[in-house]
Amino acid sequence: MKRRSIKYIGLVLLCVAGCMFVAACGQDKESAVRNDEGSVLSGETEAKDVEKSTDPADYEIGTRDHYLAVWAQEKGLSYVEAESQERLETDKIALSEEEAIGYATVDKECGSVSNGSGCNVKTAFSADIRYIYRKTDGAITAIDNLADAKIYLPEVPGATAQISDPNIYQEERGFRISVTGTLSFTLENADVTQGGEFSSVETSGNQSNVITTAKTFAILFQQSDIQK
Repeated sequence: MKRRSIKYIGLVLLCVAGCMFVAACGQDKESAVRNDEGSVLSGETEAKDVEKSTDPADYEIGTRDHYLAVWAQEKGLSYVEAESQERLETDKIALSEEEAIGYATVDKECGSVSNGSGCNVKTAFSADIRYIYRKTDGAITAIDNLADAKIYLPEVPGATAQISDPNIYQEERGFRISVTGTLSFTLENADVTQGGEFSSVETSGNQSNVITTAKTFAILFQQSDIQK
């Protein structure tokens, strides 16, 4: 009888151990599944961050997102990289309790280029701007940075410009922004002559390919120029 009891007890213990092993395996499997699901979700979140658009057209004008998208394209960065670099810069800005950081898009005409013989082409300046303003009245106290500042020709698509880094001067009525550079563009007119600010004119068919002399283009940026 004793031997049978021992065998019976051993069999029970073996069954219990087996059940515990199966349960443990089940828990490990469930844990692994949960970990895998967590990894997938985490990976999807990271992918969404990395893949955030750098096309300014996807964001409202005059917002930080628009500014970052413009900056990302200008520097050849992803949105996440641009946001990280911009945060490092803004962390260094010393703001008073009454000040805050704002973003704007400026786009306005800034004169023209001419050959002095009747051919005048309008020029415009555009940039996304990071600035500092007073919370109390919204007055801009400083322009901190310009992203993708450029000169372009509103009436002549495809024009290219070689310009210097912008200069910013505070004046009584606002901030004067100026750049110096040359423009290259094509006019649908074979009768354009060289002269004035047109340093080079080459005719091809019914088109005139123009290169201008170096010129300084300037605008006065005021609070009313902010595009929201």
